[in-house]
Amino acid sequence: MNDANKKIRKISGKINIYGSLTCFLYLLMRDTDISLGQLEELVRIAEKKKEYQYSNGWLAKYSQYIAKRLK
Repeated sequence: MNDANKKIRKISGKINIYGSLTCFLYLLMRDTDISLGQLEELVRIAEKKKEYQYSNGWLAKYSQYIAKRLK
């Protein structure tokens, strides 16, 4: 970890959290071009229903596979 990241870690609370889903979401927000507003909108959509229809079955199955790995 470089000095700049060490400083940010120190002033932001030296947080350690166990959990692969938290880690995945952190990396998604940190390393992609998705805005936090876009992510929040996706979370709101996803938490509304119990069953979803997917147009791309391969992507749906891969998403399901990742979700199982993270649980």
